Amino acid sequence: MRLRVALALLTWSIVFPGCTHLIAFNEADPSWHYAIGGTRHDGAALVAVVDQKTIAATYPFRAFSTGIAQKWVAEYGKMLAQVSDVELPQLVGVYARSSSYQEPSTGDPRLTLDLSVPSYTFANYHATVTVHLDAYGTNKTPLFSNSYTGSGANEAGKMVGLGAFGQMSAVRQSSLDAFKDAFAKMRPDILAVLEGGRASSAAPARATAPAARPGSE
Repeated sequence: MRLRVALALLTWSIVFPGCTHLIAFNEADPSWHYAIGGTRHDGAALVAVVDQKTIAATYPFRAFSTGIAQKWVAEYGKMLAQVSDVELPQLVGVYARSSSYQEPSTGDPRLTLDLSVPSYTFANYHATVTVHLDAYGTNKTPLFSNSYTGSGANEAGKMVGLGAFGQMSAVRQSSLDAFKDAFAKMRPDILAVLEGGRASSAAPARATAPAARPGSE
C-alpha cells in the first residue's frame, strides 16, 4: 500500500510539477541581519573567497507538508555569501568578498578566508550545514583549515498547516540558524589569528587554496 502511494505521488509530481521556490535570504530586507558583539579589529583586513561554483550550489527537495508537487530549492551557496557579508565585516576594519583568491592590499594583519559548503541538508524540519574554511595570511601563507557544522531550529510548526509561505519561512529561518551556529564555531579560530595567536581547533591550512565543494543534490 505504501509503495502504491509513493508511486502515485511521484507520478503526480512528474505530470503536475507545480511551482519551484528558490530560497535564500532577502537582500532587500536587512531585518535578518544580526550582531555578533565583541570588539572589531579595526586595523585588520579580510577577504572572503566564495567562488561561483559554491554560490551556484543548491539543495532541491520536496515536502509532504506543503504538497509533493511543490519543489523547494535552498540556495545554500548564496546563503553562505550572504551570511559572510553580515558576519565577517563585524570582525575587521576592511572587508571584501571575491569569487577568486585575493589578498587585502592594506591592513595589519591581512587574512584571506576561502569558504565552501561541503554539506547542506534540510530534513526533519530543520537545516544542517557544514562550512569549510581555509585561512591564509599574506603571500598565501597557510594559517589553518577546519570544517564547522551548524544546526538550525526545528521549524515543524511553520511547515505544517501554513502552506507555501510557512515552508519558505521555515527553510529560511532554520538555514540562517544553522549558518549562524557554524560561524559562531568558526569565529574563535579567526579571532585567535587576528589577535596574533593560533587557531586552537584547526589543522594547518593547505598550501594551495582548494576549490569549493558544494553538496548539490
